[in-house]
Amino acid sequence: MNAYIWQSIDQVSCNYHSGGGLVVFAATEERARELANATSDVQVQPEDKPDVIQPLGDGAEEKVLTFPDAGCC
Repeated sequence: MNAYIWQSIDQVSCNYHSGGGLVVFAATEERARELANATSDVQVQPEDKPDVIQPLGDGAEEKVLTFPDAGCC
């Protein structure tokens, strides 16, 4: 299991500021993208490459964490 971290992608929420960061715990990058894109308002594009891929311990479960851009508001 790995943590796939995108520091900034264009579509993480339907808020006025739609971009933000994304962390997905998954076995492969392909699975991370599947999980992320199945999450409401998240769209990871093929050209969006993870900024960090961090190996995790054996007990980790699949999970998607979104960090929407709070913007100036």
